[in-house]
Amino acid sequence: MKLFRNPTFLALALLVILGLSLRLFSFGSITFGYDQARDAIVSYNIWKGDLKILGPISDIAGLHHGILYWYLISPLYFFSN
Repeated sequence: MKLFRNPTFLALALLVILGLSLRLFSFGSITFGYDQARDAIVSYNIWKGDLKILGPISDIAGLHHGILYWYLISPLYFFSN
């Protein structure tokens, strides 16, 4: 195939394979903490009609992160249930 001769495609494919192998190699040290649980619940509830206009709170009082992250991961949580 012509796609496999493209050096950019090969470089990206190697990076993805390297990243996946490193992630799977250290799978035992992956934690699922409070922030991940909160983001999972909020992003799943977006599909149920609970739209958000304000992101999660940061360490600085009154300052919030953006909501783009919740909207990017919401399909993953919705379709994987």
